[in-house]
Amino acid sequence: MNRKEIYEKILKMLEKEQNHLRNRYEFGEIDFDNYEELSFERDEEYEEYIVDLATTNDDELEEKMSFIINTNLDTF
Repeated sequence: MNRKEIYEKILKMLEKEQNHLRNRYEFGEIDFDNYEELSFERDEEYEEYIVDLATTNDDELEEKMSFIINTNLDTF
C-alpha cells in the first residue's frame, strides 16, 4: 500500500468514526457536548496518523502504519 492509499484510508476511517459519533448523538446516546468533545478527539487522533504518515521514512512505513493498512473498512 502506498502513501496515497494509506492517506485515503485514514480519511475513510475518520469519516466512519465521525458518522458513528453523529449517529450516537442523533439517537440520543450522547449529548451535544460529549459529541463535540469526542469528535474533536477523533480529529486530533487522525491528524496524528497523517503526521506519522508524512514523517515516517519508507523503510518503516509498513510497520508504523500497520494498524491503518490492516484495518478492514467493511468491519471498522
